[in-house]
Amino acid sequence: MLAAALGTGCYPIIVGKYSLHLHFQDKIDWNEFSTTFRPSDMHKIATFIQNLPQEDLLRARERAIWTFEKFFSSMEAVFDGLIGYLHDRLFPHKVNGVDFWNGPKRGVQSPLFLNRIAPDEGFTAVILAFDRIESLFRVIESVAKAPSLKKVLIIWNNQSKAPPAASSFPEISVTIRVIQTKKNVLSNRFYPYDEIETSCVLSIDDDIVMLTADEIQFG
Repeated sequence: MLAAALGTGCYPIIVGKYSLHLHFQDKIDWNEFSTTFRPSDMHKIATFIQNLPQEDLLRARERAIWTFEKFFSSMEAVFDGLIGYLHDRLFPHKVNGVDFWNGPKRGVQSPLFLNRIAPDEGFTAVILAFDRIESLFRVIESVAKAPSLKKVLIIWNNQSKAPPAASSFPEISVTIRVIQTKKNVLSNRFYPYDEIETSCVLSIDDDIVMLTADEIQFG
């Protein structure tokens, strides 16, 4: 659950004993992007969140996404992390540097937190899809009813199955682009793709069909 939270760019609030063991705790600086509270201090969490500077929160979210991508996004990433950890234990004179475990000062930046002015108004719908074609098409038709929609970006997260043919997509008034990912990871939806030209992004799964046009437009 903690790894999944990191992948979505969340700021983890961990409730438990301070002796709680986290993954690669003596290597990864978890304090950069999470906070631990004792169970007896849970009443302080709301105040802490309210007083957390926005700049610190955005920086922490970037670090959380970087850590997820580096160590938890796939079995290969987990294995590489374990190998790196064993390497540091077995060869203390040749340990991996701080950048290996904690990355650059600024990690992977989510398009939700880009500090730029959009060249156009409206929003981009980023839809994470795998193989639910009918549901995907319903989601496209649903978001297309929002007047401020500027583009639909399909993040095709299935490496074993090709995305639908362009001619099969619903006919809507804005451009639909499909991006084939290299790995099936949930955080692909947060990558700052060049195709995103708006400051507002609606990130949605291919099975979220209950939103109305008014709700999308209001958001």
